[in-house]
Order: sequence, then structure tokens, then C-alpha cells
Amino acid sequence: MNHSKALFFGLLCLLLGILTGCHHNDEPDPTPSTKSGTRTVLVYMVADNTLYGFSGDDINEMKTGFASMGIDVSKCNLLIYMDPIPNDKDPLDRLPTIYRLVKDASGNVTDEIFYEYPANHDSASPTVIQDVITKVRTAYSAEKYGFIYWSHGEGWVSYPTPTKSLKPMAGMEQKWIGVDDNPKLSHTEISDLRKALAIGFGQRVDFLMFDACFMLTVETVYELREVADYVVSSPTEIPGPGAPYDVIVPKMFGGNAAQGIVQSYYNYYGATYDETKSNLNKPWTGGVSIGAAKTSAMENLAKITKSMLGKHQAFDLHTLKDSVLNYDRRSETSSSYIGYYDLYGVMERLLSAPDFNNWKAAYDAAVVSFLTTPKNFSASAGLFSMEGSKGLSVYLPVTEDGTSPRDVAYQNTAWYKDAGLSQLGW
Repeated sequence: MNHSKALFFGLLCLLLGILTGCHHNDEPDPTPSTKSGTRTVLVYMVADNTLYGFSGDDINEMKTGFASMGIDVSKCNLLIYMDPIPNDKDPLDRLPTIYRLVKDASGNVTDEIFYEYPANHDSASPTVIQDVITKVRTAYSAEKYGFIYWSHGEGWVSYPTPTKSLKPMAGMEQKWIGVDDNPKLSHTEISDLRKALAIGFGQRVDFLMFDACFMLTVETVYELREVADYVVSSPTEIPGPGAPYDVIVPKMFGGNAAQGIVQSYYNYYGATYDETKSNLNKPWTGGVSIGAAKTSAMENLAKITKSMLGKHQAFDLHTLKDSVLNYDRRSETSSSYIGYYDLYGVMERLLSAPDFNNWKAAYDAAVVSFLTTPKNFSASAGLFSMEGSKGLSVYLPVTEDGTSPRDVAYQNTAWYKDAGLSQLGW
């Protein structure tokens, strides 16, 4: 916040103490009186899982990135919600907490506690997500918002994932993001995230980024089309260290934030890419793929997909899978395998050349930015070629007639219905 130089030093200190004081289970500060030119970004870290070891480094990177923006960040609010693995010896030592990054007159950045929650709280719960967003939005109301979901991800797939022995049930048709291990295993369904964002922010966010694997799926982006202007993520596994926050934080607060994030993210990992080396987390040499989808173009993409599939060319499902890039390099016999195929490649094979060119125009309007190194790294298969990668992934069914439990679950997604995929007999 800006403070007049005419204020007495004592009064200035008092005001600073009030404005940046900690809040422990109290209601947030009132909404600021002006929002012109402001942006509030919330990084929502579901870290009560195997990724917790990366959370501290990422928060330090956020501080570095925030510090690099210059002294005057009065219109830039960066808040971090972090749910850690509870400390068995002292649970109160690491509570689920909302932090606000604060910069002093010397440019030093600290993380100040804004709000603390009780221990063993389910950060994947849509109720908790909505509560965190509401508290942040109420205290730091802004003209524009950004939201980052940090955790594990699994694209369109529901939890629990339908298998041969597990039949789809009500509520299993959606996608999931996030893993909270305490007090019990929990995930966030994308439909619930959509509702939490809509209610919590009360308006569309400028960008929604998933710092998680496999989240740049056409099904996921389509589900979120009403709550975010852009969705930023990767169609495959992301680098082990996650997003390079020291370089993307300034982009979060600039113009064309989504495209800026994509470019700086790619530049960071592209600079250390080296397919001749065994991959390590530091420095990450295993490559990267990152993209941004414009959600306002998604309904037209669904509409033209439905129109074009009405006259699609016959194509054997297994042959189709073999001829298109699969971003999921886990073993097909593994219980974790899903299959995320390149949507562009699938449509190129299903449509005639003239029809595909018409469809491609709609696709290009939706995928506004996508960058990838020649190869990406999979924890299961090592480096693999990204030849044919265009950004958005799509699910292809297990069976030709779409009768497997997972296929039946997929048929309940909004993308399947609105894009007319039933015309393929799946």
C-alpha cells in the first residue's frame, strides 16, 4: 500500500503494523476502497502428500520473483495457501496457513501469516478451497485475479478411477486434481473446483494455472470455461521441481499473463534441457511442455468438433491410438495408466483434409500458446519424443464400443456430450 511521506514516522509504523499484522483465525481485513489496476494471485498448495518436499523451495522462489518486481508492488497481491504434512511431534508447528508476501522499503520480501487453520484439515475439499478463496478475495479484492493449483494431477479422470472391478458411480464422471493424505485420502473433482472458483472469486479469474501433471486436457479446460479466461498447464508430466516461480511471478502480474507465464516457464527449462544426460531435479534436464488455452474459444471448438465428427472417416481405435502421440508413458498394464492422446493428431486422422482445415482454425483459436522441447521426461519411461505434440490431450476409450467402466464414466463429461463423441460409437 502507498503511504504519504508527510506522515510522522510513528504513525507510519503504527499503520504498517495494522495493515500487515498477522491474522490467526480472525476475519480478514475489509475490502480495499479501490481496485483499479490491481491483481490478486492466490497460489493454492495442496502439499499434504509426497510433493511436500518441493513446497519450501517453491515458496522461496515466489519470494525471489516478487522481490524482482521492484519496490512498488502496491497493486500486486500475492498470497499462498499451503497445507503441509503434519508434524507428528508438534502438529501446531506446521498448520495449514494462508501467507501474504510483503515487501519492505529495502525490497526485502517476507511471508506474513494472514490466516491459520486447524491441523489435519482437508485442503482438497471444495468447501475449504472456497473458504480460502473467499477470505483472500474479501481482504484483497482486485480488478483481476489469478489462481494456481499446486499438487498432483490426473487430467479428466475421476477418483476413484473406474476399473474392471470398480464400476462408475454417481459423481465419478468428473476429473480430479490434488491429493490430501490427512486425515484421509482426498481429491478435488474439477467440477467442484469450478464451483469453488465461481463462488469464491465471484468473477472469472484472468488465468488458472495447474502446477500439476496431465492437466492440459480438452475435457478439463472445457469444464472450466466459465470460471477462467485462460487455463495454463502441461498435457504430460511436469518437471519434478514444478513451476519456476522466480521467473513466472512477475509474469503473473503483467499484461497477457497466461502467455507470459508459458514463455518464461518454457525458457527456464528449455535453457537446461539436455537429452544426453540422465535427468536430475537440479538442474532439470528432462525438458518441458507448457501451454495456454483460451476458454472463450472452447464452446466453438466443441461445436465444430461435433459438426465435423458427423462425417468422420472410419478409423480402427487401436490403429488410431498407435498413430497418435500418447502423453501418458506409464505402462498400459499399470493401474495408474489412463492414456492422454494428442487431440490435434486424433482429429487429423478422423477428418478429411478440408474438414480438418476448418476444425484446425477453431483449435488454433483455443490453444493460443504451446511450447515443448523435442523430448519430455516421464518418471515411468524416461525421455520420450514429443513429435506431433500440439498441446491439448483427449481421452480415447479402452473399448471400441465404449462399454468399459472408465469409458462409461467418460461419457458423462461435458466435452464428450457437447463435442458429439457419441457419433464415434464410443
